[in-house]
Amino acid sequence: MEIRRHTDSAVGEKQSCTDTDRLRALGKQARGRLTGKERDQKGKKAAQNLCALSEWQTAESILLFVSFGTELPTRRLLETALLQKKAVYCPKVFPDEKRMEFYRIGGPEELKPGFGGILEPQEGKECFLAGKSGRALMVVPGTVFDRQGNRIGYGGGYYDRYVGAIPEKSRPVLAGLCFSCQLAERIAAKAHDVRMDLVVTENGAIHVPCQE
Repeated sequence: MEIRRHTDSAVGEKQSCTDTDRLRALGKQARGRLTGKERDQKGKKAAQNLCALSEWQTAESILLFVSFGTELPTRRLLETALLQKKAVYCPKVFPDEKRMEFYRIGGPEELKPGFGGILEPQEGKECFLAGKSGRALMVVPGTVFDRQGNRIGYGGGYYDRYVGAIPEKSRPVLAGLCFSCQLAERIAAKAHDVRMDLVVTENGAIHVPCQE
């Protein structure tokens, strides 16, 4: 069952924050109710759906989060991208500086436990440079997405800051990746929130119309 929530754009800031926290918790709960078998099957289908898209097929560089806990598994995507000879970059978080960078990896064995216990590449590897690494697709995690490309992450703001600092013409294509049970009817977006270009689940891809 999809999370359904009508959001009034006129709600106050305090109420909006409360709604965001509630939706974040609901998104985690929804995916947490999936069995291991369901998570694997749905994850496999979502990966197939993403890889079938022209945005994936034409990308020379893939910026891919490393799944953790009950997130949709991304190991298949990592292995597929490497087999297809794409440049694969994974995120490394620098919590003291509140920033994130993407470093290139040649295989999953290069990932080591980092911030929050999540597997990360080692600093010092080739760093992704927007506009200089060819056509790029960024696969973005989240707790909740809506069909307008809005996203609720984990509250740290790392993806919003990272993408927000890239000039729009140089930004990678942004693909939110989640289980269909994490889709909400509407999320109240804030000014600094970065919107996805598409959202992919085990049921298919939602392409978001360009904003004027």
